[in-house]
Amino acid sequence: MVTASYDTLHSQAMKSADDYFNNAVKTIDESFGEWYAKGNPTLIYKYMEIASREYTEAVQMKSMEEMDEKYWKDLNEK
Repeated sequence: MVTASYDTLHSQAMKSADDYFNNAVKTIDESFGEWYAKGNPTLIYKYMEIASREYTEAVQMKSMEEMDEKYWKDLNEK
């Protein structure tokens, strides 16, 4: 169950977007040279998209594993 308010969830989402953006620029510039990211916004977009997708999939998998563990624990207690 998510207990955070909508305002908190929004704030967390904005922080995540900032983190993805800043990491994208830093990583791209370190890999291809200073200011390369600024001239390649599509590369920044794709980096952010992949990072976000990876995080979402990991959270979903963890949630499914926790539900599975709870199901089997509850079943064994009966």
